[in-house]
Amino acid sequence: MFERNDHTNNAKLAQGFASGAHKVPPVKVKVRRTYGWLCPYKDYRSKRWFNAQRHINAIHEGVGVPVDSRTGETRDQKLQML
Repeated sequence: MFERNDHTNNAKLAQGFASGAHKVPPVKVKVRRTYGWLCPYKDYRSKRWFNAQRHINAIHEGVGVPVDSRTGETRDQKLQML
């Protein structure tokens, strides 16, 4: 489809993206914002869900899931509400 010429190839790619042919439709699902994830057992807080889950796996032998610091819901519960 494209030649091996770098200048021509870049120009054709730029033209294809500028035409709107590669637009990604916006996602209509919005998840409520969280301000951190809490450990359900101890006083541990992280802004990232994975870090809180890693703490639970390491310290509490993987029993439990992080809880939203604002609503008290788990990530699965937040997604079910949509």
